[in-house]
Order: sequence, then C-alpha cells, then structure tokens
Amino acid sequence: IFKRYAEEMEQRWQLLIQELGDETTLQGEISLYCSVTAATSILPRILGAFRQDHPGVQIKLQTGDAAEALDRLNDREAQVTIAALPEQLPASVIFIELAQTPLLFIVPQEGGQPVLDGHGAIDWTRTPVILAEQGLSRTRIDRWFTEKNIQPNIYAEVAGNEALLAMVGLGCGVGVVPELVLEKSPLRDRVRVSPITPDLAPFTIGACTLERHLANPVIQAFWATVRQVNRNHGPE
Repeated sequence: IFKRYAEEMEQRWQLLIQELGDETTLQGEISLYCSVTAATSILPRILGAFRQDHPGVQIKLQTGDAAEALDRLNDREAQVTIAALPEQLPASVIFIELAQTPLLFIVPQEGGQPVLDGHGAIDWTRTPVILAEQGLSRTRIDRWFTEKNIQPNIYAEVAGNEALLAMVGLGCGVGVVPELVLEKSPLRDRVRVSPITPDLAPFTIGACTLERHLANPVIQAFWATVRQVNRNHGPE
C-alpha cells in the first residue's frame, strides 16, 4: 500500500515540477542504466537528440553489467534501461527494439586454444570455458550444453563481458560474447572469433521502461525521442 502511495506521489511531484516551471521547457530528470558498450554505441544518437529537444532535463546515467539492467528497472534504481531482451519480458515492462547482435564464441589469439576431438570439434570436457555469472548469454549457452548432454569444463564465472574478454585474452579459456561488445572492446585484438561454434540465437537489444513510468512527462518525452530516432535510422 505504501509503495503504491509513494509511486503516486513521485508522479505527482514530476507533474508539479512541470506546472511550476517554464511552460515551454521540459524540466526534471531521467535515470538511465546500461552497459558501457551500450553507452558508447547505442545511446549517443538518442541522448544527442533528446538533449537538443529538452535541454532542461537532467540526465543521470549509470553503467554496469548488462545482465543487471532489468533488475535495476524493477528495483527502481533506473527509469529506463538498455538491455538484451529475455525470451519472456514481465508484463509491466515495455520496450523498443534498438539493435540485434549475434552471440560469438571467442578464443585467445595466443595460448589457451580449445582442445579438439578426433572430428575437429571442440572437446568441451577438456577445454577451459569462461562463462558469465548471469544473463541471457549464460542462459543460452547453458541450454545448448544441456541439449547436447555436455558437461563443460568451467574455468571461471565472471561478471560482465569486459571481464570475460580479459580472461579469454589472457589465454585462460574460451567464452561467448555479443558481437557488438567485441567490436567496441579495446581487447578485441587479443581474441579471435572461433569458426567452431554452436549456433546461438542473437541478442535483441531494446530500451526498456515500466509502463507506468510513461505517466511521467520526462519519460514520455524520452520514449518519443527513442521512437523518432528509430524511425529515422532504424534498429542497428
């Protein structure tokens, strides 16, 4: 009961800010959460357009592990997140697709090469594997291992794609990352894409918010900007 009351008061506060402020300029703030990759590759075009149209809005941007994006939204730590969309979104979450990116297996440029079986395929029981602790990539590779009845040789579980890239680049094992992350990473020259990989479904990356957040004029305006940028340029 108190949570509903607090949410209603927050929305009324945002409306009051608009009513007391300059009627021609949108006022307030918006909190965003995304990975470093999304902040440097997806957000700039959106934020550039939004700031040009609404210079009176303060933008609070947090970056971190992409696997935590939806949790940050549900825990009210962010109003909008850029996230890889799970196969089933909560009913309260709405999204706009921004990009699609394949999931790639990567191996070190030097050392730590995968062990092959007699047919030239990776022997996952003897090849060290670096996996994400959580998130969609972990879900999909775990499912693939289960479907193939493979017990992988897990060397390490890490938080975040940059940590995974660093471990693979050091020769500790092989891993899987989204192509978009690999393209933007300063570590990309230390790894290479493995030609011997399972076929994993690509990531769909989207802007996400809770439906009730659209009662906030600032979130409404940001959502309209995302739609306009998508309409002009299309998903990447």
